[in-house]
Amino acid sequence: MKKLIRVGIAVVAALGLVGCGGRPLAPGKEAAAGALFQSSRGANGATGMLAQVMNAAAGITTDVKVSCPKGGNVAVRVNVDITNPTTNIAYDLTYDGCSYDGHTSMKGTMHMTFDVVTTSTSVQMALHLKGRLDFWGEISDFIDVDVTETVAQTDLTGTSAANVSIVLNGTITDSSGNYVFANETISIDGSGFTPAPDPNQG
Repeated sequence: MKKLIRVGIAVVAALGLVGCGGRPLAPGKEAAAGALFQSSRGANGATGMLAQVMNAAAGITTDVKVSCPKGGNVAVRVNVDITNPTTNIAYDLTYDGCSYDGHTSMKGTMHMTFDVVTTSTSVQMALHLKGRLDFWGEISDFIDVDVTETVAQTDLTGTSAANVSIVLNGTITDSSGNYVFANETISIDGSGFTPAPDPNQG
């Protein structure tokens, strides 16, 4: 009987460990915006393909898989339709265990189009992103987005941009709620995700 009790306790403990995971994103617009920024960093691979696809034939589809700096990869699929006078170029960013900070990985697909906005001092990327990504590791959460993010290209390519300013127009949903942005400027920590407070501390 005692042996059965010990086995039962071990099973319950094991199930408890399976249920354990990272913390959700902190509630609020800043954490949601920071998660979006991490999710858009695969756009750097897309911009590198721009010159190549601009010379491509109508209807071409090009696939490139890029390794993420801290594990996993992001596959960039480019669809070109130059039958459109404005040359419509659309991208699908498919993340497979991709990590930029070494603590949180992501999986899912973002559909993206973008414009390049140059100023006298910088090159800005206006990325329109639509899709859903799931996170695991230090962060256990998701984002579901339909939003335009305007950000300096150098911030997208940086490895540890701590202070990043982005402009958002659209919606981001995560486990804490749905956030609506109307051309809002948000300051974020671009080096990683912002977790919710640990309920076991404080």
